[in-house]
Amino acid sequence: MSENASQNPAKTADLPSKAWLCAEKYDQVLLSYLVCVWHIFPLKARKILRSFFTNAVIRIRLAEESNKAGNCFRVISQQALDLFLYDTCGTPEAGVEPLKPYARADATTFFNRAWARFTVSRALRRVLFFCQKENELFLYQTLKADLERKPYGERKVKKPMREMYHASERVKELFHQQLEAVLLQTISDSRLVMEEWQQLHQILPELIALDPEMATQHDLAIQDMKAFWLELLKEPVPDTGKTCWGIIHDPKSTLEILQKARKYIQEQRDISSIPAELSEAMNYACLAAELLKNETMDSKQNKRLLARGFFWLSKQQWLDSSTIELAVRAERKMQHMTLVIDQE
Repeated sequence: MSENASQNPAKTADLPSKAWLCAEKYDQVLLSYLVCVWHIFPLKARKILRSFFTNAVIRIRLAEESNKAGNCFRVISQQALDLFLYDTCGTPEAGVEPLKPYARADATTFFNRAWARFTVSRALRRVLFFCQKENELFLYQTLKADLERKPYGERKVKKPMREMYHASERVKELFHQQLEAVLLQTISDSRLVMEEWQQLHQILPELIALDPEMATQHDLAIQDMKAFWLELLKEPVPDTGKTCWGIIHDPKSTLEILQKARKYIQEQRDISSIPAELSEAMNYACLAAELLKNETMDSKQNKRLLARGFFWLSKQQWLDSSTIELAVRAERKMQHMTLVIDQE
């Protein structure tokens, strides 16, 4: 304890600290910890928590810890509560049995898992508030379904695949902003947000919302990929008067039109409206059609890379049979061209 706090504990106790405020927000976690781990009846547990939050010594300790860089209030809160129980409730009259040494590890595991779940629920409430305020509840419904890994085809609200995917990308970004804001309230150093995020994911790996990789990817079920691909094939390509399907599979499509289709798809890669796999598939499908129309290939294209791309395209189960056949034919031609080059 610092010298100033010892000299004037009452003044220090009145000062709110980040750790203290954080512990108050996580009172449901502390309550469940008392009930499930310390086996204290709920009514008595609530009385203990009220004493905990008004205890001057605890406030001083939490205030001091808030000023130390790199402190995690998740750890501090559990330690402070355990210390409070040992110090103030350890008498026989209090009727609270201290934890056995072998039970302490399980107690920490329980506390951390409860903390992780409550952290996610707080972030979700913030997202819900935003969606209600902006009259965009579909975004929140999308987030809940995404976290449950529910395919688009099984959701109550049906919209075009591109619109549903774009909603997923939008709300995922919103959720991560809110989760970071919540995590920032639980540490003493903003630089440790991602570290605490990763810690919680290790504590509760089954909760996908705590997976930092969720921020950079969005995997769709194979039935969604298939539906999305078929929808994409029906989209008109600007300035061509044709759909993607018509351009790729029409023998009369010119190289200029095929290249316009490729450019159209490539321009959408950065707006989170099409999964990367679909844009790559459309790109290679156009290249396959170009190759089959030409005896030679653009020298700017890496021939071995193209061969691998056509092979990848031919193995995607969510593609339609015509595109798979196109990829197989292009791959064979590419292999033949590569063999000819190697022999020269």
